[in-house]
Amino acid sequence: MRCLWVVGVLMSVLIAISDCKPNVNIKNLTKQAEDNVNNEDKLYQERFEAKIDILPEDLTTVTAALFEETPDRAAEIEKQSRLVNWLSYLLRKSGGSVSLSEALALTGIECPFKPPESCPSSKYRSLDGVCNNKAHPLRGAAFTPFAREIPPAYEQDPSPEGLDDFPRCTAKSGQLLPSAREISRKVHQQGPSSSNAETKSFFFVAWGQFVAHLITDRAPASGFKSARVDCCNLSKKAPPSECFNIDLADDDPYRSVGRSCLGFLRSLEATDIDCKTGRREQLNSATSFIDGSAVYGVTEENAKSLRTFSGGKLVVSEPNQLPYNCNNHPLAAKRGFNLFSAGDPRVNEVSHLIGVHTVWVREHNRIATKLASLNPSWKDETLYQETRRIVSALIQHISYKEWLPIVLGNDIMTKYNLSVLSSGFYDQYDENVNPATTSVTASVAMRFGHTLVSPLFRVLPRDYSQGSTPALTLGSLFFRPNLYVMHEQGLMRGLLADPSQNMDPFVEFDLTNRLFETARGNGMDLAAFNIQRGRDNGIPSYNEWRRKFNLPVGTSFSAGLPGIPDNLTKTLESVYGDPEDIDLYSGALCETREGGAAVGPLFAEILGQQFSNFRKGDRFWYETNESPQAFTAAQLTQIRGVTLAEVLCNNLDLDTIQPAAFLLPAPQTNARVACSTIQQFDLTPWRSH
Repeated sequence: MRCLWVVGVLMSVLIAISDCKPNVNIKNLTKQAEDNVNNEDKLYQERFEAKIDILPEDLTTVTAALFEETPDRAAEIEKQSRLVNWLSYLLRKSGGSVSLSEALALTGIECPFKPPESCPSSKYRSLDGVCNNKAHPLRGAAFTPFAREIPPAYEQDPSPEGLDDFPRCTAKSGQLLPSAREISRKVHQQGPSSSNAETKSFFFVAWGQFVAHLITDRAPASGFKSARVDCCNLSKKAPPSECFNIDLADDDPYRSVGRSCLGFLRSLEATDIDCKTGRREQLNSATSFIDGSAVYGVTEENAKSLRTFSGGKLVVSEPNQLPYNCNNHPLAAKRGFNLFSAGDPRVNEVSHLIGVHTVWVREHNRIATKLASLNPSWKDETLYQETRRIVSALIQHISYKEWLPIVLGNDIMTKYNLSVLSSGFYDQYDENVNPATTSVTASVAMRFGHTLVSPLFRVLPRDYSQGSTPALTLGSLFFRPNLYVMHEQGLMRGLLADPSQNMDPFVEFDLTNRLFETARGNGMDLAAFNIQRGRDNGIPSYNEWRRKFNLPVGTSFSAGLPGIPDNLTKTLESVYGDPEDIDLYSGALCETREGGAAVGPLFAEILGQQFSNFRKGDRFWYETNESPQAFTAAQLTQIRGVTLAEVLCNNLDLDTIQPAAFLLPAPQTNARVACSTIQQFDLTPWRSH
C-alpha cells in the first residue's frame, strides 16, 4: 500500500509540473486526441453501416485479391497508433516542452508495440521474428513499423483538422508535383528502347519477388471492418486523410471507361516502434528476415493451417500442389476456381510466384521425409522445426550466394561485406544493428524488379524447344492458379530458358494499364502506384537519397543529371519542374547500371546497406556460430553445397538445367547439365546420435 501511495504522489507531482509548463495541459490535449480518434472511427462505422463509399463489386474483387482483410493485430496497432500520433502532433503544436514519452507516462496511454518481458533461449526462430534480438526483441518482428534511414518528407495536411503527416506533394516551385499517372505515362511506359537482359533468366525476377515478400508486406488502411473504400467517389462522410488519389489527365485512356481518378488508399497508420517521436509510420506485416516466413506464415493460426501435424510435413493438394484457400475468396467466386493458400497472402498474384512457393513446400516435405527416415524417434514437431530451420538456411544461402551478387555487382557486395563464407562461421552478428526493413526498401528500392518483367511467358517441353503451346501473356497469369496447375512444368522451364528484361525506366503495358484487371478498364498502373506509395510513405526525393550516399546530384536539367543519360534527363525534364522534385523511383530507374549490377548506383547503395543489416542483425543467420541455433560444421558444409538448380531438379519435372539458374544457359560458362549429375544435399549430418 505504501508503494502505491508513493507512486500516486509522484504522478500528482508530475502532472502538476507538466501543467505548469507554458501552453501545455496534458489532460486537455489527451482528451482532444481521444475525441479526434473516436470521431474518425464514428465516421468509418457510419459509412460502413450505410454502405457509403464502398467500392463496386468488380473493383472490390481486385482489391480483395491484392489485400487480404487487415489482420486484427494490425487494426489494433493502427487505432492505438492514431491516438499516440494525434497526441504527439498536439504537443508539437502547443509549443510546450513536454515530451511524448512524458505525456504517455502521465496519461497511461500505452505504446502499441510491447516487447515481451523475457526472451528464452531457443534453437528455432519464432514465426513472427520476436526475440531474434534479445536486447531489442521487436526489431525485425512482424507487425512492427518499417525503419527509417533519413527523416520522412511529410507535409501539413491541408484539411482543417489534419496532421503534419500528409504525403509529399509540393514541388520546389510551390506548385503541386506532377501526377504519378502523368509520370508513368511519360517516363515509364514501355517503349522500343527496352531490352532483354543478355545473361539473366526470368527466374532471377521470380526469386526477387519471393524475397521481397519475405521481408515486406505493407498493411493497407481499409476502413471499418476492412470495407473496401471507393476513394474516387467519396461522400462528405469520408474522413479526408485516408485516400490520396492519383489524378488523370483529360486524354488518359482510363477516362474512356468512366474513371475519374485512380483511387489510392494510404498505408495503414502506425507510429514509431518506441513511441518517442509519434510521427506517422507504416506497418510491416511480414518479418524483416530472410527466414522462409512466406512459406510458413508469421502467425500461429496461419502456420497451423499449413501443417499436416504428421511427419513434420506441410499440407498439399492433389497433384502435389499448394493447399487451396477455403475461405470463399471473392475473386475465386467470381472466376469459378479456388485460390492457393500459403504463408504469405500474395501467393496467387502471378504464376511464377506460385511456382517458387510450390517448389519450397515440396522441398520442405522432401527433407522432412528424409529426416524422419534418418531419425525414427523424432516426433512431428521436431521434424517440422528442423526442416523449417534447414529450408530457411537454404533460402538465405541461395539469396546471398546466387541472387544478390547479380543484383548488386561485385563492388557493392565487397563494400558491404555481403559475400557468404566458403568455410567456418560468421561471427559478425551485432545486436545494435537494426535488421528492420526500411521504408525506402519496401516502398521503392525492391520494386526495381517491376521493370524486368517480360510481356510473354513461354510454355516449354522437356528439351526446352519452342513446343506447340502458345506463350501466355503476363495479364493472363494474374491470380490464375488454374493456369499454373495446367502448365506448371512448361511455365517453370520457360522461367529458366527465357531472359528477363534489363532494369530501365520502362514497365510493361500489362503492369501500367491492366494490373489485376478483372473487367475492361478496372486495372491499375503499377508504376504510378509505386510513385504514389513513395509519396504516401514520406520517401524523400531522388536528390535527397543521392546526398545520403554521397553521390553527386544534378541542380539543373540543362547541366545534366549525374549517372542519367541525356535522353532520359530530357524525359524527366518534360514532367518535373526541377531536379529536386524527382521521385526516387523514377530517378533511380533512369540511372545507368555500373559494375555488373542489375540496378543503378543509388538502388545498389540502398539495397547493399539493407541486406547488410539483414545479415548482421539476424541472430539466427545460417552461418552463425552462436548456440543453440548454430548448425554444426558438417551440416553447414552441406548447406553451402546446395544451389537453386539442385532444388529445382528435385521438385520439378526437369531432365537438364543450367548450374546457375538465375542466369541464362551459355555453352561455355553455364551449359545445361543432367539433373542426375548435380551433387545432392546429404542430410546424414542431421542423424541424431
